[in-house]
Amino acid sequence: MLINTKIIILFFVFFLCYQRLPAQCITANNTITSGEKISYEVYYNLGIFWFNAAEVYFKTDSIVQNNVPLYHFISKGSTHENYDWFFKVRDTYESYVEASSFKPLLAKRNTSEGSYIANERYTFNQSKGLLYSSVVTSKKPMKLDTVKIPPCIFDVLSATYYARNIDLSKYKQGDKIPINIIIDNEVFNLYIRYIGKETITNKDKSRYRCIKFKALIIEGSIFKGGEDLTVWVSDDETKIPVYIEANILVGSIKAYIKEAIGLRHPMTGKIANAGK
Repeated sequence: MLINTKIIILFFVFFLCYQRLPAQCITANNTITSGEKISYEVYYNLGIFWFNAAEVYFKTDSIVQNNVPLYHFISKGSTHENYDWFFKVRDTYESYVEASSFKPLLAKRNTSEGSYIANERYTFNQSKGLLYSSVVTSKKPMKLDTVKIPPCIFDVLSATYYARNIDLSKYKQGDKIPINIIIDNEVFNLYIRYIGKETITNKDKSRYRCIKFKALIIEGSIFKGGEDLTVWVSDDETKIPVYIEANILVGSIKAYIKEAIGLRHPMTGKIANAGK
């Protein structure tokens, strides 16, 4: 597998090294609003060649269920048609969370990657500390399971939005910031490491003031392990991932922000008249 939008989504969650650390809950949503949509272009490198391989977008809507305001997060990723012959990907992730706390209630994943197909559904019972899951893939029949979960746990997609609300004023360079995530029916106590601030230039020559993070990642079927994942987040009230790069087992990947609309705050981290 050379390109997988699950990798890209995990980039924005800062998919990191396994650590037993206490996670934090959200205390206030200062960044997200309904109607926000952010899209990225994904480039894959093999040897001396770079391929514009895929596109990923993240969208936020609001709904009310049983008189409780919710956010509906959705992310879709797909390889471009001219890359499909090599490895076709069509991935969709969804998450429904309480608007006040970002605690997930329901998470879904529908994946088509080459010949591999997976459909997952996670229902959270936060009051009982339980997760009910249904997983079926092209390689395995449907499996139903119940998993014990700690407070302040997120699915892959809701963790993306939670991370944007972390109060960075509490941290200094080198600090590790914990987060609990459920992945493939297993609870991981993860963290991100704050590096500092840096100004970068995007693919379209626009420049951004950013907050930089490094990730210690687990060695596995995709990643080599070690500090091979770097994320630059806009240094403003939006805290949007602007640029991501990572080495994988075969080649490397870069993701550039393409468009951000419907934002709650102006993206002041983008430098005016950049590239001129």
